[in-house]
Amino acid sequence: MIFDDPHFAFRPYDQWLAYGQSKTANVLFAVEASRRWAADGITANALMPGAVYTNLQRHTGGVGTGRTPAEWFKSVSQGAATSVLLAVSPLLDGVGGRLGSHHRFHAVRGHLLELAGDGASAAAEFRAAAVGTANLREQHYLTAKAASLAAGGAEGSG
Repeated sequence: MIFDDPHFAFRPYDQWLAYGQSKTANVLFAVEASRRWAADGITANALMPGAVYTNLQRHTGGVGTGRTPAEWFKSVSQGAATSVLLAVSPLLDGVGGRLGSHHRFHAVRGHLLELAGDGASAAAEFRAAAVGTANLREQHYLTAKAASLAAGGAEGSG
């Protein structure tokens, strides 16, 4: 983050540096807002929803350029789901100053879908979460949870 020139007034504009700075600013804001107001019940988080196909790609060379594999892109609705979940999930009450990734929130969505009785969709979310983590214990739990739900059982829950 270059605080002396956040608007590129004194240096050449670089779209990826600007994007990176905006993401960094989001995280810094979430950390500071939570630090200041957590005692009042106000928290903030930042997130990385993953590659979401929006009109932004027409300016960055996104879909079809080979920079990001096409299968990694999500629809706008899929990308928005992570933001909405982060904003309203009771599972995140009191949690602030964090950077959430779309991989981490697959697990949260999985739990919510399981509670809603949609085992097949929950299993898919747990499988996606397992792929997105490097923690072997968490990966084992998520894989077992997905397998249990896919089989129609409840033994993987908890």
